[in-house]
Amino acid sequence: MSKSSGYEVLISKLNEFIRKYYKNQIIRGILYSVAILLGFYLLLIGMEYFGNFNSAIRTVIFWSYVLTAGFILVRFVFIPLFKLFSLGKTISHKQASSII
Repeated sequence: MSKSSGYEVLISKLNEFIRKYYKNQIIRGILYSVAILLGFYLLLIGMEYFGNFNSAIRTVIFWSYVLTAGFILVRFVFIPLFKLFSLGKTISHKQASSII
């Protein structure tokens, strides 16, 4: 085994680790998103049940839920998904080796 071949194997394993790292972040993000959005939904439904709000407040609640859902999905799911496909800044090999 030559020196360059060992280096290529190391880089290959680091790239594999980086892909697994982002896949784990996506799975964790999906779980976090479902839990947070379900909790927020139940909170809003409970507030509506006991508050019996008018149309304007319901509109604010709806759009706040939509914006919160969008933010959470982008932050926890779409950003790691883009990084999985190397769109944007990803972790370097040095950072990956320090995580390992």
